[in-house]
Amino acid sequence: MFSSEDRQLYGTDDVSRQGSYIEAAKEQGHTYFHMEVDTWNEALSSVDGNMDEMWRIKKWFLDEQAAQNKTFDFFDDPNPASDTCTGLYRREIAYIRKIGYLIVKQGGRWRAYK
Repeated sequence: MFSSEDRQLYGTDDVSRQGSYIEAAKEQGHTYFHMEVDTWNEALSSVDGNMDEMWRIKKWFLDEQAAQNKTFDFFDDPNPASDTCTGLYRREIAYIRKIGYLIVKQGGRWRAYK
């Protein structure tokens, strides 16, 4: 999903807890990336389960957001030592840092700036 908002909200897809980054992004008018489970599974199947190929989709989205000079906000802790910073989320965080963003905690949320 794309919007004109100058912020991109990231989080994990843990739907077992109350609230989600998707709900928060919608409420706050932030841009966010989300694929429905069926769509994700179909895409994953089409690349024979290759997570590097799935990463290319997410990386493309990050590059699009960075090209628009978006600020990245994080719903879940982006600290590599945290329980929530795993899988593709960890890879997204590392990439955001690699392309020159600094991640800082502001209040109850983390934010990445260039």
